[in-house]
Amino acid sequence: MLALLTRMLLLPIARVRRDGRHAHEITGAYQRTILYGGAAMLTIAIFIAIAVSVNARIDRFIDDQRSTFVNQRNNVQAAVQLAESHLQGIVLQHEGRESWHVNANTMHPLLDKYAGLLARDHGMTVTKGDLAALPYTLVSADADYFRTNAARIVSLVHAASLSPGVRATARGVKKGNFVFDTEARIFAFYPAFDAITALSKHPYEERHALAMAETADIREALAKQHAPIAWTRPHRSPLTGEQTIQYGAFIKDDNKHVAVFGYDIKLADFSSFFLDDQFTAPGFLLLSSDSATVLAGGAENDLALNDTARLAVPLATADQPKIYRTHDTFLIAQRIRGPEWVAVYTFDWSTILLGLHGELAVIALTATAVMVLLWGFVLAFDKSVLTPMQRKMGRVYESEAFNRTIVGMAPIGLCVLDANTHEIVLQNAIASKLLAQSPEAAQTFYRSLAREYRGAVHTSPLAKGTVMRSEIVVGASGGKPVTIGTTFVATRYDERDVILCGLVDVSRDREMQRLLLSAKCDAEAANNAKSMFLATMSHEIRTPLHAALGNLELLSMQALTPPQHMLVDTIGKSFGALRRLLNDVLDFSKIEAGELRLEHVAFDPTELAETCAQAISPSLTAKGVQLQLLTDTSLPARVISDSSRLQQIVMNLLDNAAKFTSAGRVALEMTLSRAGNRSLLCVHVIDSGIGISAKDQKRLFQPFAQVGESTATRFGGTGLGLSLCRRLTSLMGGDIRVASTPGVGTTFSIEIPVVVPASPAAVPRDATSILALSVLLCCGDDAWRDALLSRLASWGVAAETVTPAALPNTDGRGRILLYAHAGSDIADVDRQSIRRSRDCGLAGIVLLSDAYPLAPEPRDEGIAVSSLSRAALRLALATATGIAPPPPRHSSAPSPVRARHARLLVVEDDDVARTLLITQLGTLGFHDVDDVPNGVDAIECCRHHRYDLILTDLNMPDMCGTELLTRLRQINVATPVALVSASVPLIAGAQPASDDFAAIVEKPLSIEQLAALLVRLLPVDRQAHDRRAMHRATHAAAPRAILPERELWKTFAACWPADRAVVRDKAAANDVDAVLRRVHKIKGALRVLREDALADLLGEIEHVARTEGLAVAMRLWARAEATLTARVDAL
Repeated sequence: MLALLTRMLLLPIARVRRDGRHAHEITGAYQRTILYGGAAMLTIAIFIAIAVSVNARIDRFIDDQRSTFVNQRNNVQAAVQLAESHLQGIVLQHEGRESWHVNANTMHPLLDKYAGLLARDHGMTVTKGDLAALPYTLVSADADYFRTNAARIVSLVHAASLSPGVRATARGVKKGNFVFDTEARIFAFYPAFDAITALSKHPYEERHALAMAETADIREALAKQHAPIAWTRPHRSPLTGEQTIQYGAFIKDDNKHVAVFGYDIKLADFSSFFLDDQFTAPGFLLLSSDSATVLAGGAENDLALNDTARLAVPLATADQPKIYRTHDTFLIAQRIRGPEWVAVYTFDWSTILLGLHGELAVIALTATAVMVLLWGFVLAFDKSVLTPMQRKMGRVYESEAFNRTIVGMAPIGLCVLDANTHEIVLQNAIASKLLAQSPEAAQTFYRSLAREYRGAVHTSPLAKGTVMRSEIVVGASGGKPVTIGTTFVATRYDERDVILCGLVDVSRDREMQRLLLSAKCDAEAANNAKSMFLATMSHEIRTPLHAALGNLELLSMQALTPPQHMLVDTIGKSFGALRRLLNDVLDFSKIEAGELRLEHVAFDPTELAETCAQAISPSLTAKGVQLQLLTDTSLPARVISDSSRLQQIVMNLLDNAAKFTSAGRVALEMTLSRAGNRSLLCVHVIDSGIGISAKDQKRLFQPFAQVGESTATRFGGTGLGLSLCRRLTSLMGGDIRVASTPGVGTTFSIEIPVVVPASPAAVPRDATSILALSVLLCCGDDAWRDALLSRLASWGVAAETVTPAALPNTDGRGRILLYAHAGSDIADVDRQSIRRSRDCGLAGIVLLSDAYPLAPEPRDEGIAVSSLSRAALRLALATATGIAPPPPRHSSAPSPVRARHARLLVVEDDDVARTLLITQLGTLGFHDVDDVPNGVDAIECCRHHRYDLILTDLNMPDMCGTELLTRLRQINVATPVALVSASVPLIAGAQPASDDFAAIVEKPLSIEQLAALLVRLLPVDRQAHDRRAMHRATHAAAPRAILPERELWKTFAACWPADRAVVRDKAAANDVDAVLRRVHKIKGALRVLREDALADLLGEIEHVARTEGLAVAMRLWARAEATLTARVDAL
């Protein structure tokens, strides 16, 4: 057994070795074999202990069954002894009586009587109370014999009937008894009626024979047995026909047997006298002495009836109970003294299991729990200890092999040196090759390395992981010294202190570094050349463009004829398109270079949509294309994103739609949706243009891609706008899609993530209230009508839709008719319906179209207003109902420029720029303007005066514009500050603009841009007129109000000597910051003078001064100084 277990334990190890696995796998297999083998042996031991315990309990159970059997058998033996004692008592009682002889003579009359009855009744009669207390059946075939010899029998019957033992019952059942003489000629049976009934069924001559047959078994038993009391085997009674057992004894007189007295017990009633069914164990039974008959028990257990139980009868004795086992049955047997019955107790394994089920269940549960705990611990130990340990050993082994592989395959030389003996422990081929360049290279290197290591340890003990570097000359090759660069560190390897060294040929490395540096410089030069080319081309284009736009603006303010105004407008639109194209190219280049930065500010999305729609409306109106603005009323008042880039995307899409749509409509839709935790601003630009094929849609967003050559020839364009939209949308974290059907139209959809502030800023509402209005809405477009109904409902206006044909029959008392239509002309049929509806009591009529002006304008049919402005529509409704004053009639005569009542402060260090800005403000009617050249003076002015708006430059000598804003806020000056600087592109490209500035705009500013800025930033109560009046003021100013360019040059010339001297002096003192501030000031002045080429040159000087030093920058300054001096001298 031990050898078998040993072979089983060693079999996995042998299999691992046979498979050719590594040593750590053999160790793991051995450990796992010990663990599982030990657990298996412990499991076997537990099962053996369980088997011993179960066997002991079975033995105890069998002993308990034996005790139960002994108790049952003793109870039967006691019942037998009690029955025999009762019988013996009657026998002794009658043997000791002397009245047998005394009463013989006195009983003659009674004997005569019953002899006569026997003769009369053919040898059978039943006793009366004169003879016995209980009725007996007397049987005698010879009446005379009865008369002379029945005295003893009658006396015995009389006495027995009075005996308590005869009259007693067991559980309601009585035993029968009988008396007969030794000659078997006189018989008495009790109970009488059972006997008389049985005898009556037979002929007279057979009755005496039946009586003799009834007592034959007891007579035979008395003749064979020598005991005082004899028991018969179970036999069938001739009288009753039932199985019966009899026991009886002789009654002697003078030592002679004179009579027999006995009892008979029906086998059916046997248990009532000898067994207590309530306390009799199942499986206990009594067999007759010959095992032929089951006397009692067994009905509850099938085992009692099988032949196995009867096998125990011959072997049973009366001394001790015997236990036998045959097959699956256990038997306990012992004889009953007296009748020699055999008491048998049978049970099988099911009885044992049933009797021990509680204990066995506990043992099973305990064993199961122990097995679960044991094998659970084994598995957990294997999983949490052995498996990680084996994996760790595997990793260690693999790490060792991997390290050797790394050492062998490393592209540099690696070696491991014993720190004490300087013996080479490990070395790769590259290290060997590096140290074989000269005969003494290896010896020289290791000797020098050991010396440096000892010196380092002597100076300061090296901690593990402290890396040392050194260069060692090991010889010469080709006439050049061979220098090995080494990096070494003290560590542990193979249970000893070692030095890990990395070797490299430094000369080759230095050559490689030189080549890499040269390549890097070439790449940077190429990149700088590309950037310089782009910047130069941009500046070269912007210089004539700014000059052309400036002069065009001056020309537009002259007194021109209408055809001349059309030509100027056409030129302006062309230059505007060129400027947008240039901006797109620059933005695309910034995106490609990763230099474009987003500026996240809070803005009103609906207002942005209105601005874009209003900007594109004139071009669509000129083509007769309807423009629909459909914004969701649930749009928040403020969202946070880059509004300028979003406006750029929307304008590009609208421009594209306007270009390719010659009839029908263009719609701008804006909604807000949610995707998870994100808020998405959804914009759809829908047109009914030429459409795009599926093939062209695949390359639609590629740079410079256009839809077919014929389309490009017909409509023009560079194909850059949609690509820029895709890049900007992706940069903002959104998405852009297109859906189009050729000949039907195109839909561009963009989704831009925005942040909705938790507490959005309050948006000022119109001064007029229209909550009490009731409106009749007449609109033929379903989408537009639904949008208008939603907008009116958000204002609290009750609206009802109506068709033009139904207008004359509609009750319009107190209501406003809102008639929405496309274009500037109303259909004649609708015009007549509108005129007839005036008789219905309408309070007013508002005409709504994208072709109408932004300001409400009275016309014959009603008040006309643009559909592209919420404020305009609200004001028109209020005007129509009389809540707001009616607007003046349209007049083509220019309005005089009136003075504005706002006080402004201009902070600009450049005299030219400051003079131009003050002149432009005066042109717009703002004459209460203070100007200062620096931030300190600006702060001082703000301490003593209250301003409505501050316009400041970014870069100034004493402080920048951002610092000025911070200082103003520190002294509690809340005046809006607008940043007006030529460095706005730099701010947008380098860092996000500060949200504290009210606005950030780029110089030079046109009058329209300045007017729009002032209208947006100045408080409402400080404006002398509305936006329309401000717009007219930009065109109504006299041409002489604009400062001529020559005057600006004179201002610049007056400052030039001082500026030039400052640059020279600060450069001589190497004060870079002072030089940069003065150069920046001069650059700003040149921007104002539209000398962008010179301004860009000064910008290049600033860049060179910061990156390459002041000396290089001054060489560029010499060229700029000569050019500027020549220009000033030419004045």
